[in-house]
Amino acid sequence: MEKKDEIYSYILQEVGSGHLDKSIAAHLIQYLRQDQGKEADTDIAVIGVASRFSNTGSTSEVEQLLTLGVDSIQELPAGRKEQADLFLPLFQVEKDRAQYDKAGYLSEIDPFDFAFFNISPREASLMDPNQRLFLQLAWEAIEEAGYGGTQLTGSKTGVFIGYSSDFGEEYKKGIQMLVPEAMGVAIPGNIKSVIASRISHHLDLKGPAVVFDTACSSSLVAVHFACRQLIEGSCDLALAGGIKLQLFPLKSHVHLKIGIESSDEKTKTFDDSSNGTGKGEGAGAVLLKPLKKALQDRDHIHAVIKGSAINQDGNSIGITAPNSQAQEEVLCQAWEEAGINPEDLSYIEAHGTGTRLGDPIEIEGIDRAFSRYTQKKQFCAIGSMKTNIGHLDHAAGIAGLVKVIYSLKSKKLFPSLHFMKPNQTINFSTSAVYVNDRLQEWTTPGVPRLAGISSFGLSGTNCHMVLEEAPPPPQKQHHGETLYLLPLSAKEENVLRELAAAYIRLLDGSSQIDLEDLCYTASTGRRHYNHRLAIVFTGYQDLLNQLERLTEREKQALTPALQSAQQLKGMEHSEKENSYLAIAELYVSGGTIDWEDMYKGKACNRLSLPVYPFQKTRCWLKPEAQAEPKRSASGGMSILCLHMLPGKHRSKSLMQSACRPRRLGC
Repeated sequence: MEKKDEIYSYILQEVGSGHLDKSIAAHLIQYLRQDQGKEADTDIAVIGVASRFSNTGSTSEVEQLLTLGVDSIQELPAGRKEQADLFLPLFQVEKDRAQYDKAGYLSEIDPFDFAFFNISPREASLMDPNQRLFLQLAWEAIEEAGYGGTQLTGSKTGVFIGYSSDFGEEYKKGIQMLVPEAMGVAIPGNIKSVIASRISHHLDLKGPAVVFDTACSSSLVAVHFACRQLIEGSCDLALAGGIKLQLFPLKSHVHLKIGIESSDEKTKTFDDSSNGTGKGEGAGAVLLKPLKKALQDRDHIHAVIKGSAINQDGNSIGITAPNSQAQEEVLCQAWEEAGINPEDLSYIEAHGTGTRLGDPIEIEGIDRAFSRYTQKKQFCAIGSMKTNIGHLDHAAGIAGLVKVIYSLKSKKLFPSLHFMKPNQTINFSTSAVYVNDRLQEWTTPGVPRLAGISSFGLSGTNCHMVLEEAPPPPQKQHHGETLYLLPLSAKEENVLRELAAAYIRLLDGSSQIDLEDLCYTASTGRRHYNHRLAIVFTGYQDLLNQLERLTEREKQALTPALQSAQQLKGMEHSEKENSYLAIAELYVSGGTIDWEDMYKGKACNRLSLPVYPFQKTRCWLKPEAQAEPKRSASGGMSILCLHMLPGKHRSKSLMQSACRPRRLGC
């Protein structure tokens, strides 16, 4: 290591003296860093992703929003306006005078499947919506990675969340004023630190559970520290992310505005007409694992975090003012940590707030950083997701990370919106970057796709991260399988029906899915609940046909594999077929199956499969006597928990009868 340090110092000296070309030096440094990285194993794999942003009802819809270049800034949805209106007396605002900001809003923030998490309706409605939504999102990320079984129970899995409530009214304020006697029950659901520890508590995770607040950079800083803990060995896996909701976004809340808001409520990053940032809300979560271990475990890898760095502005011109020198340093530190040649970067997801001060300073810092390694101009695209969904404050970094992950996976550069005329204080013609204002194929001949993500906090804490496209999945030796067993389960029959429909959509979208990997992931990567379905099938079309028959008619109850097994017993089958049918019958009748043992020695890959479809149950405080809340004996509040499920109550079906367990699975 000492010899490498000497060589590294020598290269820098030669560059400084003008005896060595910067481009050659960058390649030499990249080689040294890559060799050092092989010893340190510092690459981190992103193996699970879940997110919610404006105009997206699920993680899978995010790529479509970015591809189409959707501007999600909108009025507060009607249903949410009704919820917010209930609390107007708390803010001394008359209903006919209430006006709400435009922003990148989620369509709804009150649904929560409290029964799934074994939380009472009362406690659920007293929980901050940020905590409720992120709990569900964390579970989605874990399931999406194929670790929704019991693999994480008792494990050294850490939870790292970027979260703050500095720029928004807190849910607990309504509880304190409407029903103060309920604060004893409400406290855990409204303490900031519990947004991380509740996940650890629910899943019995033994790694650290930490909440970070560095203002706008909070969530990317959380991901950075998660990676550090994995590299140091303090964690085996790490869940990281952030969330930002705007519960009561009244225009009259001028005390919550900080002077960087856009006059037209849109974020026009790097455009000459931009005069501030628009508001947004959303959430994102990623499950992380050391790349070396992820490859060994044959995990589904979305992208690779090559390196990251954080620093501080220090004594700049103002405590909240951006500092181009600090931004330059954090980029270079991250690039060196990643062991890359900066010339190979072909995209940067900018912090990009759209402010008159911030945008030029960010480009200045980027150009100064690149100038240490190359004199090339306009070779790296740049953009900002804030132009789509607004500024998510402390969750802005995770939003940018999710965008880059989808960009790497799709091999496309998504358009940065509202860029009509370049900011006159930025000379892009002499810059290393150009604004990517259209959808284009992301081609990088000869090198892997590399991207940087910047997130700069109002606190002065800056973070930059380098992502690389995922390596190809490990090759698998096929054994000529002609028979498969797919188990699906849920806590309610209607949810099981939704899950089956999600698998149909998955299969309709691709006939190239490895069926053994699919069954392996569904078996070992999910928990197994009371309502169960097991399908024994011979191939892709057979599976699709069976799923479609099970879900094609609303009035017809799902027919479990138990019935199929009974019908097939009179027919002649191979030993394996009889074995699978017996397992299917045991499974749907509530038996516990050792799925890992069933696939022992087969080296299956984990796949990204449909996640559990949570029931949409409304959980919200409902004031009964708004004008005089303290006069009500119950505190002027009732718990509102309404199931928002289609259709009427169905009579007990064969599925429900067959799924009454003798012994419950995981």
